[in-house]
Amino acid sequence: MRPEAEGSEGRRRPCFHPLGCCHQPCVRRQGCNLRHGKSGGQRLGGGADMRGLKLFFLAVVFGGVGLMAAELAPGLKCEVFGFDGAIEDWPTVPADKAPTVTKVDVQVNFESTEDAWPGTQLTDQFYIRWTGVIKIEKDAKYTFYTESDDGSRVFIDGKCVVDNGGLHGMEEKAGDPVELKAGEHEIKIEFFENGGGAGCKFLWEAEGITKDAVPAKVLFHKK
Repeated sequence: MRPEAEGSEGRRRPCFHPLGCCHQPCVRRQGCNLRHGKSGGQRLGGGADMRGLKLFFLAVVFGGVGLMAAELAPGLKCEVFGFDGAIEDWPTVPADKAPTVTKVDVQVNFESTEDAWPGTQLTDQFYIRWTGVIKIEKDAKYTFYTESDDGSRVFIDGKCVVDNGGLHGMEEKAGDPVELKAGEHEIKIEFFENGGGAGCKFLWEAEGITKDAVPAKVLFHKK
């Protein structure tokens, strides 16, 4: 059956858009954005619409990825809390207690010192919480360590993977090996200092990775 031709009265000619955006007949002379061939077929005008649609799709997909990447910045967020009196175990930090100092540390790799903790005026009775993301480059079994004076511990994705608590000098302790998939994992490192020297190091080891301080290139925090 031949398609219905448009007469002088401007009769409607069926025009169904391939993208499903229009299911109503339209009149060509009233600005339909499809070109009508002599045989009654329709196609998008000049290819410009399809190019625009592709660009829009790419902007949505890759723009979204860019926004997600932009939410992370280098280093771990570091919150330091000063306390009055001795700290002999993990202190309870009230939810409304403001940090004495907030900063960003690109690594947790601090030698023991009796001077003020870097970036603060605190020498004794303080607690530090580092939070952020560790980016794992490949699926593997990782062993994490802390070396600290006094206590320290590490959580990855909410699970404690190293517990080096208690009062002691600069002492290293390893956690059990943990399987991690490539990608981003939430991380929290805690440390407290009672008196005397203070230091804290965060290390790792895996197949192809020699035991060493966890490098800055894999540690990030959310903006």
